[in-house]
Amino acid sequence: MQLPWSAHAGIPAGWIGVDMHVHTRHSDAMPKVDTVLDRARRRGIGVAITDHNTIGGAGEACTKARDIIVIPGIEVSSDQNVHMLFYFDRVSDLESFYLRFIEPHLRRRWYCKSIAMPAEEILSAAREFPSFSALAHPFGNGHFRHMAEELRQSVLALIDGIEVCNGVQSHRRNTKALELAKCCNLPHLGGSDAHVACACGHVCTFAPGDDASSFLQSLHCGVSAVLAY
Repeated sequence: MQLPWSAHAGIPAGWIGVDMHVHTRHSDAMPKVDTVLDRARRRGIGVAITDHNTIGGAGEACTKARDIIVIPGIEVSSDQNVHMLFYFDRVSDLESFYLRFIEPHLRRRWYCKSIAMPAEEILSAAREFPSFSALAHPFGNGHFRHMAEELRQSVLALIDGIEVCNGVQSHRRNTKALELAKCCNLPHLGGSDAHVACACGHVCTFAPGDDASSFLQSLHCGVSAVLAY
């Protein structure tokens, strides 16, 4: 699944590329899950479906994908409007996390509304499962950048990584996210934040692994690279 040109960008042989931030019509985007999977397959990458506060798209992708890596995921917005990405080794763990901690706290049956839980509690809940959490576009959408410093530090103490390249954010905002990740010594990841099919795959996270579990373990170890193309 390694992209044919990735070696020229310094990506070691055997590393795979995964777009870690993709939305579908299960939340606020246009593509069907089948369309996203087909796009990923043609680009030779894996994909994480991270719809807003819902897991229908991720579940469907995990059921249908047979020849590409799909990482079960979700984007959750806390009551402080901090946007976080959560990834799981198994779709069953994603489902348990959602049913126990997210669905009961939805303020409305609507994808983009924040849930009635602070970011720290959501992050702590995810740690009950084999998972990887990441701060999504920290200097873009959401209120992380406006939080009091004490609250920012409490979130950073619990988060596993930072999205340092988001396909819809400006270069300046992504650069600030990268600086934050380096300052906090946190693993780097990136994704397209695709809401249309043609954007899927424009930002990928590369790491060793041949399934969701081993790929996420590489991220935990800080072994990753992010490329936009």
